[in-house]
Amino acid sequence: MTIFVYDDVTGEVMSKEQLAKLRAARSPAKQTANLPSVVERGRWRWDRKNQELVSIDEFYRRYPDYSIGLQIVKDVEPYKSVVSGEVIGGRKQHRDHLRGRGLVEIGNEQVKHKPLEAPPGLGEDIRRALETTGWDGRIR
Repeated sequence: MTIFVYDDVTGEVMSKEQLAKLRAARSPAKQTANLPSVVERGRWRWDRKNQELVSIDEFYRRYPDYSIGLQIVKDVEPYKSVVSGEVIGGRKQHRDHLRGRGLVEIGNEQVKHKPLEAPPGLGEDIRRALETTGWDGRIR
């Protein structure tokens, strides 16, 4: 039984097998990479020249002249405050304006996490459950 599907790129209806072959031909050649089977924790970077994943330290040892460069962020364009109506003309004035009125810029708010506390009597419940089941603390 042949299953027919619609190819949204060409707009044609074709068999599922034909579409699979067409998509394989369209996709770029698969890169053979030296990927480690287990990656340890840390910061890693893809070395395009050697086609392998290397630690950040190793990457900069190999390419000491490589740098991201200086980043310059332009100042805030002047705008009229919807709260007070005054014109805010710079980044510092913007921060002071928000701070002075107790406002928080959406996307920059600090999330305060409440510390987790054990419910009262939890330790006693666990102790009682262990005694009831007769568990001796060993994993079998």
